[in-house]
Amino acid sequence: MVNAQVKERVNAIVNAHQGLKSPELFAILSVEFIGLSKYEVASLIEEMVGAGLLIEVEYCLPDSKHRSRQFYLPKGSSVNP
Repeated sequence: MVNAQVKERVNAIVNAHQGLKSPELFAILSVEFIGLSKYEVASLIEEMVGAGLLIEVEYCLPDSKHRSRQFYLPKGSSVNP
């Protein structure tokens, strides 16, 4: 039940913001779902990406190629390189 609620909320948050950086999404969710760990939330988001419910853009900044960052977009968004 909680997993379904988290997924619904992730979808609503990403749609409302028309895309969101990973840390911002986790910050919102950590307030709303206090009992869940970052790893549980990350796993649920990965499930959503795998199922095509979210689009994940993973990128590295030029000065920090050793660190990747994620940006989530609503389902149906298009990404140009």
